[in-house]
Amino acid sequence: MDIHIEIISQKIVIVDEIPCAKGKITIGDFEKRFNIALEYWSIDDYKRQWKEGLERIKTHDKSCLVYYVQDPSKLPYIGWWRMYKIDNKVYVRNSIIFTHLYKNKIGDKRFTPETCYDFISDRNPKEKVSEWIVELD
Repeated sequence: MDIHIEIISQKIVIVDEIPCAKGKITIGDFEKRFNIALEYWSIDDYKRQWKEGLERIKTHDKSCLVYYVQDPSKLPYIGWWRMYKIDNKVYVRNSIIFTHLYKNKIGDKRFTPETCYDFISDRNPKEKVSEWIVELD
């Protein structure tokens, strides 16, 4: 499967008052760099979730790679790559959950590296979003 996600810099930078590291995801020929919020999850939390998320899509229909989790008691915000397995292909979509969407989708539940999979909605093929497709292998 041609999906890779990694920390490219652990040097802490402050972005909108949030301590962040830098990461990169590669999906086939596509590459995207992103900030990784460190106020609620640690670098080890993200790395553990990424490893599990990539393994999980091999045995489940849905998985995710979470790259940004803000403290929900301050301003709830989650950035993640949702993955959907259909036949031998993995469809990858980047999405965010914030404020009112967070309250509707997550509510009072905890969004952790272990529970993040519980919040992945079903893939809507009619939804107009950017989507990358790779072979599962």
